[in-house]
Amino acid sequence: MGRFEIGGTTSVSFLAAGQTLLTAGGRGLRFWPIQSDASTGEVTIGPRAPETNTYLKPIHFALLSGDERWCVAIPKEGASPFAFELGRANSTVEFVDAGADRIHVHAINHDGTAVLARNDRHPKQLDIWSPRTGRHLASHETGTSIRHSAFSPDERWIAVSGIGSTTIWSRDTFQLRHRIPHPDAEENRYSLAFSPDGRMLAVAVSDRELWLIDTVNGTTLASLPIDRLVVAIGFAAAGNQLVVTGEGGWCEVWNLHLLREKLSALHLDWPAPPMTPPSTGTPTPATFRIQQ
Repeated sequence: MGRFEIGGTTSVSFLAAGQTLLTAGGRGLRFWPIQSDASTGEVTIGPRAPETNTYLKPIHFALLSGDERWCVAIPKEGASPFAFELGRANSTVEFVDAGADRIHVHAINHDGTAVLARNDRHPKQLDIWSPRTGRHLASHETGTSIRHSAFSPDERWIAVSGIGSTTIWSRDTFQLRHRIPHPDAEENRYSLAFSPDGRMLAVAVSDRELWLIDTVNGTTLASLPIDRLVVAIGFAAAGNQLVVTGEGGWCEVWNLHLLREKLSALHLDWPAPPMTPPSTGTPTPATFRIQQ
């Protein structure tokens, strides 16, 4: 594990191939190529990509579509979102129907045609927007104050976490598939994420507990202890590791392969194909260099 700084950054994420770092902040949206030297353990970040592939105005929060073509961003806290196509000039699209409502953007689908969000005026309503046109497409009542939402990898399902329960809905009909009750906590963000195969949903149901839920039957597969308020959750591409980050900068990585091995020894493992162990052949980086 290493620590490094890129000035003026409010959010950081890896692109799908893991060879580029995406940063958003006061200096806009920027892309930083990553190169590693296995013999020395040195990782070089930068120099940043040419300005033609960046957005230079300040950004408070950003989401990138799975095909890495479309970005949805919020310029400052409380401001309306906008979208743009990466690498194409004059492609900025404002969310024209937002009005005075404060919109909280949660997820963007793979090809950048739909965004999940909620607004402060209707906290129990899930909104779907088109980032390419900036138009509001649909609204659905969920029956609970929404905290977070996500598309399943195949985009057949939408998961919505909220105060008192997490729900899974059909995207096409918005019929309820499962409602999973959990403890109420007004201050909790109820972060959630689908596994890459869509068969599992991870939900932070409190500031001390994270559940792994079977999306097929709605049962809880495992309960994991966590430390303080969770900000974000994500699965590794192979689905065998779970990354949990929280306020204050802490981060935990769960080896789900090892977890299932231990549960299996107690005859408590859930019915699913075996997981492959995480790769251990990559050296741990010893040094980070930033090339501005």
